[in-house]
Amino acid sequence: MESQYTSEGIISFLRGSNWLQEKANNKFVAYRAPNSMIDDFVLTVPQQQEAKSSIHLDRIVRTICELYNLSDEMAETMFSDSGNGTLSIQIVDEITASGTIPFHIYESHIQELKKILLHNASFCIVNDALGVDVPEEAETYLNKCEFMQTQKGSFVSRIKLPVGRITAPLIGVEALDSSVINNKLADVLSFVFEKVTTGIVAFDRPAIDEYSSLINVKLLTDISSFLKKTNAESVNFYFKPEQDFTRTIQSGCVDEAAYDNLDRYIEFVGNSLSSPVEISSWGKVVELKSHNVKGQRKSIVVNRNGRGVLPIHINSLTNDQYEIALEAHRSNRYIRITGRAVQRKYYLRMVEIDTFSIREIRAS
Repeated sequence: MESQYTSEGIISFLRGSNWLQEKANNKFVAYRAPNSMIDDFVLTVPQQQEAKSSIHLDRIVRTICELYNLSDEMAETMFSDSGNGTLSIQIVDEITASGTIPFHIYESHIQELKKILLHNASFCIVNDALGVDVPEEAETYLNKCEFMQTQKGSFVSRIKLPVGRITAPLIGVEALDSSVINNKLADVLSFVFEKVTTGIVAFDRPAIDEYSSLINVKLLTDISSFLKKTNAESVNFYFKPEQDFTRTIQSGCVDEAAYDNLDRYIEFVGNSLSSPVEISSWGKVVELKSHNVKGQRKSIVVNRNGRGVLPIHINSLTNDQYEIALEAHRSNRYIRITGRAVQRKYYLRMVEIDTFSIREIRAS
């Protein structure tokens, strides 16, 4: 009888779980387990899907399931051709060991997952480290996510993630590929559990700059809230994309030290990034974004003169200010801006505007 599991599915899981390829030939490929899991342990996987390899594949899957505490239901998702484009979240503790979960914990679990998905999408679209803005495209992404039937194996919730491009309603904004958003979440979760909850990440500005593509205060806060409300001993995330290898992100033991490390880091990053600076500057409007003429969500980007000078992003203009920006853009004239802004790695985000006007050209 042919196995329901595939060599490709098994290899995808091993690669995404940091197993190292050691040897390979036309028939087999050998992978060594991470030393943090088990010492000097190797699995040999058939390269080709053949009837005679079915028993071998089943044995390999049983071994992996024992190592990772995966149920038969989860094995079907992880090691077969089904389940592509899914995110599986496994809660591991005594309460959920039988595959059930108290209703109040499940309710919080779903609500916090929705926040994580929403604010991760916002992070990709807006690229704001504080996570202040939630664009409509992020809501579109969340609405395309589908919660699937839960599985046993402690307790596992599954989400079918969107595929394709997310339509951008804003003028001048290109549609964003869903795979970018999906992979970003896996990257952020890996950063949190490998660097932050373990206390490895440094609390200084160079480290913020180094990990700026993974830092979003609102998203980090969502993850912290998810862990606390789930109150599990550990949580494992399995991201199986449409293409590329399956990614395994394990929280390890979630204890008071892990909570403390994460919360202190969130506070540090928030304080470091949210201190506004005084701005008195001028420049040319290079981007304008608006849903419609009467809408309230209007934003612009202003490029300033000078080598290495950061552009200014303004996300909430009044109708009058937007009309001024339109006129300046049409006439190729400069905008004068004063107020307060929060500095990001690649731009300044205005948080308070005192002056916003077209810079008058003096007669010679």
